Amino acid sequence: MKHKINKFYKDFKIFFVLVIVALTVKSSLVEIYAVPTGSMEDEILVGDLMIGNKFTYGMRTPNWIGIPYTRYGFYIPSFRLPKFKDIKNGDVTMFEFPRDPFQKYVKRCIGLGGDSISIKNGNIFINKIKMPFPKNAKYVTFSEADLDGDGSIVDTLKNGKLRFDIGDSQKKNIDNQMRYNVAIHKIMNFLNNGNASIHEKFGKKDVILLNEDYQLNPYKKDFFHKDKNNDGIASIQTQFINNQVYPYFSGNNDNMNEFVVPFKGMRINFSEWFDQHNEWISLVTLLVQDGNKVTIDDYSYVMEDPESIAQISGILWYKLFPNDEKRNKNYHNIKGNLKIENKLKKIDNPWYLYDNPIFLSQNRFNQMKSIDLNQDNEINDLDLVNSNIWNSFIKSHNPNDLDDILNNQYNGDQIFFVLEYFKKYADDYIQKNLKINGLSLNELKEYEVKNNYYMFVGDNRDNSYDSRVWGFVPEYQILGTPLLSLLNITKFKLRFKTIK
Repeated sequence: MKHKINKFYKDFKIFFVLVIVALTVKSSLVEIYAVPTGSMEDEILVGDLMIGNKFTYGMRTPNWIGIPYTRYGFYIPSFRLPKFKDIKNGDVTMFEFPRDPFQKYVKRCIGLGGDSISIKNGNIFINKIKMPFPKNAKYVTFSEADLDGDGSIVDTLKNGKLRFDIGDSQKKNIDNQMRYNVAIHKIMNFLNNGNASIHEKFGKKDVILLNEDYQLNPYKKDFFHKDKNNDGIASIQTQFINNQVYPYFSGNNDNMNEFVVPFKGMRINFSEWFDQHNEWISLVTLLVQDGNKVTIDDYSYVMEDPESIAQISGILWYKLFPNDEKRNKNYHNIKGNLKIENKLKKIDNPWYLYDNPIFLSQNRFNQMKSIDLNQDNEINDLDLVNSNIWNSFIKSHNPNDLDDILNNQYNGDQIFFVLEYFKKYADDYIQKNLKINGLSLNELKEYEVKNNYYMFVGDNRDNSYDSRVWGFVPEYQILGTPLLSLLNITKFKLRFKTIK
């Protein structure tokens, strides 16, 4: 009996050591993972089983201990060993998604800390030099919106509205619903000021690029919030399908004015930052990413986003066995529960700084139900994670004046409530109450950035959730490079493709 116990004990020790070694190798040297999205098509495909190298840019010791393939655990201090090479623009790179470090993203680097970046008609310029377009990269084309292949998707712009081709709109078998949606929205945006036939704008193989003057940053003075197709203010929550841009940028996904990627030693004057950007979101995000404790009143700001966590939950399973109804229900439930947890913990995300309970009209409630945290079919301040700014705003305004603004100036049914009114109040509140490591903006006046940052985009330019939407990646979240795609598990075939 004693012999059996000793043998079991030895076997258990060997097994335990092997598990530790395997997990250490996985977290420090080599990563094997399945690609859940098509943002790097056609270089990397959905379902590709990838082998990644984690030591090229400097092996990082494990920074988290917990139950493998779960989120149960805790962070520990880590450090990097010397790197074999630096990241270069054009490198396909693995990194932790800043809004959920448990997610591993793969994109192409287009900007190092200190680089000046601009985008003109889809072409990326790094320090004013045009970056070569990757061999397997792509944009959506006119043909992807022309489902029935008759060479037409709309007739003309009449009375300010596009009339879509009936054959296209009734066709059921869409190879890629997301790319079709993006194509339609980009065409609508492109033609919103014109009255010409679609044939005068696009050839069948032409890519669809947004107008250079189409400003999709809602915090810029020239934000394109009114046109012939839409008399109201565009929703920040629905900007992604319309090519939303991160508040730090000016322009749209196909055209961005020149900007500098944040870098170690960069000095930020808070007043000048606000004068240039007209928002606090990108500053607070950078401060949090830089390792500071950032608070407003009794709420702290963190990067882990409930929406990002909910979106990825079970995504590979639903890619293999699609069920949109179950996936949407799963997403809304997870997101709502996580936001409630954040409310109890008094933590929030920087990009919700301007949130308020006037999100939507009742006829859109079902589409945005995860905003209703307590699922009582009402949208009010109880559904905000941090309601301090909103409550202060309400106490400072006559309710009759607010009703007049909503019902008369904005028709009472706008998704995003009065940038000109609530935001102006929120900006002043943030400037007075924001604290960085216990010190106010007025006490600090300026800040020196501690880390280098990087900008990444996907090769599938119109179907990529990347830095143009959510911002920069700090150097400590860089993991390595993808080396080889072994096989594609969604198509059940071997790939053996090196990544370039």
